[in-house]
Amino acid sequence: MSNTKKIFLTLLTALKITNQNRASLEAPKEIELKDILNCIFTYGSELRIKIEDILINEKSLKVPMSAYGGFIEKNIQNICERATSSDISINISYSFDSSGGIFTTVNEFYDLIAKAKKPKVPNNFYILDRHTGRVGEDSNDDKFINALNKFVDFINYFSNLAHYYDEKSSQNIKKLIFISERDKPIEVEVSLDEEIIERMHSIDLSLLKELCEEQQAALKLKEKRAVFYSSLSEFCGNYSPSSVLNKITSEWIIFENLFLNNFSAYLNDFKLDKLKKELAESELTFSSSISDVINDSVTKLLAISASIAAIALLRRFSFPNFDEGKWLAIVSILVFILGLGFGSWLVYRIILAQQDKLESVENAKNMLFSVLRNKERQVSELARTELSSVINSLDTKLDNARRSLSLFSRLSFLPVFIYVLALMFAYGGPHISGNNDTAQLETHKESTKNN
Repeated sequence: MSNTKKIFLTLLTALKITNQNRASLEAPKEIELKDILNCIFTYGSELRIKIEDILINEKSLKVPMSAYGGFIEKNIQNICERATSSDISINISYSFDSSGGIFTTVNEFYDLIAKAKKPKVPNNFYILDRHTGRVGEDSNDDKFINALNKFVDFINYFSNLAHYYDEKSSQNIKKLIFISERDKPIEVEVSLDEEIIERMHSIDLSLLKELCEEQQAALKLKEKRAVFYSSLSEFCGNYSPSSVLNKITSEWIIFENLFLNNFSAYLNDFKLDKLKKELAESELTFSSSISDVINDSVTKLLAISASIAAIALLRRFSFPNFDEGKWLAIVSILVFILGLGFGSWLVYRIILAQQDKLESVENAKNMLFSVLRNKERQVSELARTELSSVINSLDTKLDNARRSLSLFSRLSFLPVFIYVLALMFAYGGPHISGNNDTAQLETHKESTKNN
């Protein structure tokens, strides 16, 4: 801070309020009159300060100075030649606007900031009852200025997040409206006081800054804002508009934790929905794979039915007449048995291949669901129930498929068994010797009687 600014801020602390927007400055003896007047002329316009009168030993110079063009810098130089700082007191008038100035009370200053549509901390201001001010980038209370800047950022972030303003307030109070689907709108009346300023020192604005981020790369910005509105409604839903801001600033950490918990719950629900989708798709895929294994096996087993049908359709070859030749009949039967046996063996091997395929399906299922189970640990109890239900259902289908394939593997040799059994009933033991023509036996018996 320059020496001139330090002197000027020191002078401002010596101002004594005399009337509305009027003050008197008793020039400190340790500061030269030239420096005092130079400071006022240098920074007076920036703080809306106007010299009304200069008294030398209680004698007013107002009338003479008016005659010579008023309190201009040239005339002030003449004063320095006639008196010292201990002889002079200065009467000034002051005012303020949104760009700054001299504020009689801190409440005037707070009111100006709170009611502004776009709040900001003036570059040049001084508050008489607080003895705090700033000229340009320099101030006599940096801690207070930092708290003011943080409050301005806080309100501007809130304003950006608000859905709209209530501009019809009869009390000229800035009111922010937040809409949430879960409850009535939240109305926030913007105000500023010493308690809020003190709270600003400990408030972290990173959450609000993140929610106001407009970049497309911001992670789940739309969802985070929705959770913010819902959390705000949950946190302040029962409070009046005038007390909402106090509630939030006094319990900001609690509100932050509420938001984080709600957003975590939202992410869990999102993960749960995603996990459910993966579960449904996985269940459909593996159920389809298991069905394909069974359907392929059943298709192959149709060969068994065809083999059994062939036994009946090809009776002449499967049950030959021994009168046409004993060895020819035996060879025919052996060939038929070998054909059925070879076909049954092929079907058996195919069923074994289907069992291997089923094991591959089961291994793939176990690998996928081990990954889904790791995801499920990060979600909720509901996901755990859903996952267990799907796994149990697939395990049941796999067990049924294994039993079916085991049965199919046994049925693959059924044609051979049926054919052998049919041979036993068709020929019996004695008929295989070759005397299988009943008419011939009857003729032989009749000739024996006649002899």
